[in-house]
Amino acid sequence: DADIPIGVGERDRILRGLADLDTGAATSVEETFWALRRFIEVLAAERALTVVVDDAQWADPLLLDFVDHLVEWVRDAPVLIVALARPEIRDTRADFLTVGGWVTDAIRLGGLGPEATATLAAHVVGADRLPDELLGRLPASTGGNPFFVRELVGMLVHDGVLVAESEGWRLTIDADAIAVPPTIQALLASRLERMNTGDRRVLEVASVIGTDFSPAAVSAAGGVDAAAVRSALDRLRRIELVQPSGAYLGDEPIWRFHHVLIRDVAYRRLLKSDRAGLHEQFADWVDAGGASGAVDPEQLAARHTEAAHGYRCDLGHNDAHTSALALRSAQGYLAAAR
Repeated sequence: DADIPIGVGERDRILRGLADLDTGAATSVEETFWALRRFIEVLAAERALTVVVDDAQWADPLLLDFVDHLVEWVRDAPVLIVALARPEIRDTRADFLTVGGWVTDAIRLGGLGPEATATLAAHVVGADRLPDELLGRLPASTGGNPFFVRELVGMLVHDGVLVAESEGWRLTIDADAIAVPPTIQALLASRLERMNTGDRRVLEVASVIGTDFSPAAVSAAGGVDAAAVRSALDRLRRIELVQPSGAYLGDEPIWRFHHVLIRDVAYRRLLKSDRAGLHEQFADWVDAGGASGAVDPEQLAARHTEAAHGYRCDLGHNDAHTSALALRSAQGYLAAAR
């Protein structure tokens, strides 16, 4: 309300569209897109505006449709749209990578060079510089992947291979003897394997819910005591596996994985039978009125019920319960569509 000047044309319509989006009120996609686009144009009327969409490869198709809508329809306002994505974006929006038409430029980022890798590695532990023999290995071992660099240095400190002394940091073993996992996924899997069982279980249950999750959802889906979940999340935050998102669902804070790869690795640890059970339990909780924060809880429950059905089919459990899950999922999607 404060951002839109009184004299702006169709001001009430813009505010009404934004309010409907905020409350989850049913409205047309076209009206929502129009209100958001006009709001962005109003913000850009005073000075150039940059809109950043991070991790676009994980975006819902509707959000990517809105990005397309912006670049096609914003005409008289200085708006720059920057979409950051991993290479998988080409599977859903190959045109985002094709210069021409609406795309002004596509910048493909390589890995960090040796100097930048050394700087980042030192900053991870708050040092000016790390031992040269370690820095000599990092570029080739990590491929210049910043997340890999951070996690590898953290692992070395945790394992006592890299230690702080009065004169600076030193290695306790020869650099050539350091066993570097071949991929960042392998490193994360090794890190999760060394965690205590309770904390690892909270992480695994959260991975079934999604990249963002609430403690109440984890407690309900995994059958874990709510106080134990909160304690585990605090410990997981200290080792930078999860973090508060800053958003709240009522009085309940929303948490998220520190990096989407952490969620991927935690999810892959689960047996298909365990995944099926957890997806179904989370869907039960949503259907029972659990505060999931979803604009469309029917669709959310249907998606998780469908996942439970799929894993049971993979395991050969073609019984009445599996058939009931299929019907329940279809009914949920139908309710959401209506």
